[in-house]
Amino acid sequence: MDLELILQSAAECLALKPNLSEENPDGYDKAVLGLSESGQLVYSKEIMVELLMQDDPELSEEDAWEFLEFNCFCAYVGDQTPIFVNTY
Repeated sequence: MDLELILQSAAECLALKPNLSEENPDGYDKAVLGLSESGQLVYSKEIMVELLMQDDPELSEEDAWEFLEFNCFCAYVGDQTPIFVNTY
């Protein structure tokens, strides 16, 4: 699988962007830990929460977790659906 193609797919997926907007083209790129053997992006849930809270300072940590659980962590976007892991 081509890494550039995977990153482009992630960039186009609104579920992987803070506030579900296209305003932040990098989305959660800083939360990417790597790739699975099948080419799926692997994200840190905790870093995603931090990034979302930075994007919206009025958002509590609990609300950020709830938002991501509902909009990202359970989303299916095809064969290349990202993997979200806890990084303690």
